[in-house]
Amino acid sequence: MSDTRDPREGRGNETDLQVWASCIAHDFGNLITLMSCHAELLVRSLKQGSQEQRDAIAVRSAARRAKHLLARWVDFYKKTPLRSEPVDLVRFFDEIVALARPALGAGIQITAKVETKALAVLADREHLERCLLNLLLNAKDAMQGVGTICVRARAAHSADGAAGELVSIEVTDSGPGVPLELRERIFEPSFTTKAHGSGLGLAMVKAYVTENRGHVAVSNADDSGGACFVLHLPRARLGEGRMESQAPRSAERTTLLLVEPDLRLGPALQRLLEGSGYDVRLVSSAGEALLMAERSGERVECVVMDGPLPWMSCEELGVRLKQLWPDLQTIALAWSEFESRGGVDRIVIKPCHGSVLLRELAELRAARPKQASYTRIKVARPIAVAGNDGS
Repeated sequence: MSDTRDPREGRGNETDLQVWASCIAHDFGNLITLMSCHAELLVRSLKQGSQEQRDAIAVRSAARRAKHLLARWVDFYKKTPLRSEPVDLVRFFDEIVALARPALGAGIQITAKVETKALAVLADREHLERCLLNLLLNAKDAMQGVGTICVRARAAHSADGAAGELVSIEVTDSGPGVPLELRERIFEPSFTTKAHGSGLGLAMVKAYVTENRGHVAVSNADDSGGACFVLHLPRARLGEGRMESQAPRSAERTTLLLVEPDLRLGPALQRLLEGSGYDVRLVSSAGEALLMAERSGERVECVVMDGPLPWMSCEELGVRLKQLWPDLQTIALAWSEFESRGGVDRIVIKPCHGSVLLRELAELRAARPKQASYTRIKVARPIAVAGNDGS
């Protein structure tokens, strides 16, 4: 059977180039998610600390870096919506260092320190990851693969002098530094000092930081003379809103329906979810999902839909399934946020790492005791978009 999905569904009035880019991103995104899932499964199944597990962790890190590269490419053609949340910098730094270390190589020594207890920023976590990874890899190139990088976070003063309202994140290296005459131009799009650079990296860092209500500056460090990039971002209080550092709660044998059209990705996601305590029923189409809901006496508590689906949007499928399972909770994997009319409770932006999906599921399940209508409005964060729903 041919795939009747319209790759332009929910993407508004895009040019042919944007449509083409979206199609490519969809296919590569599914491959990256597939690699991430299998790498995560290997990491969990191998002996703790073994060489085999370290190899699997390196594969998982590579897949995650590929996800960031793809996300940068997608952002170049289509701006994605901001998803601000409190980010605990202690755990975030640990993850960034682990993620970047394989790419930095043995010649780079990296340290990360949070100088203030319980320090968090209010930012889009994906944006912050891309900024830090970009700065770390730039530092590696500037030092030609040998040197030291120090990442440090501390509470800072806002422009009006109020203490503690901002957080400064400094990335300092032991390279040659940035000449004074280049410090303004270095953030311009297409400007690069590298022989084969694109000039997009630092321009995107500035754009991300600005969008997250912060600002970025560059100078040379007093001690090493190397470059020192400083990101100033709004401070968040721990316990405020969603906390990404919270570990996923137990699934408590929740029965989950996974609607995944990609026949390679479906079994990998199923294994990952089952390894986290979910009882998973896997189907490949909206029709199969509706047939199961109508004919099976089994109680399903949550549905994960990977859009775009053939024949029916995630929004429409969610509405119809909730008519059959009134207490159902739904998550849609999509390339951009869309306006939910009750069929989708939470949207996870693709490409996503397996741990992100598990965290979103845990948070959605944890919110279950609240009034369903309140939860849906709060977490789906509707955005008015012309055309279809993007699922």
